[in-house]
Amino acid sequence: MAEGDTILENAAKEPHIVDVANFLNSMGANIKGAGTDVIRIKGVKRLHGCTYSIIPDQIEAGTFMMAAAATHGDVVIQDIIPKHMESISAKLIEMGCRIEEGDDSLRVIAEGCTLRSTNVKT
Repeated sequence: MAEGDTILENAAKEPHIVDVANFLNSMGANIKGAGTDVIRIKGVKRLHGCTYSIIPDQIEAGTFMMAAAATHGDVVIQDIIPKHMESISAKLIEMGCRIEEGDDSLRVIAEGCTLRSTNVKT
């Protein structure tokens, strides 16, 4: 294992990066700042096993959301974290879809909607 301190600047902030840090911390790592520009890692002597559940895949969920819009469908995506889907939800609303948010689900309604074009930056 690495010794000392490691600082990652201009770090990715995506939810899956935060989840990897949470997973490693559950195994005994010392990682701070995941989800921000700067991640600080203090070296530890060893990691140990743990039981961990990963977060839902927001890329997969986003693909289903876009498919619902493209097919003028009505689709419920379950077992997701709606907060992680806010940017794509906003674009779908801008395009003319309706979005209904549950605690761990999103419903994309494009049936009967006239979809508008929009610009997307990645």
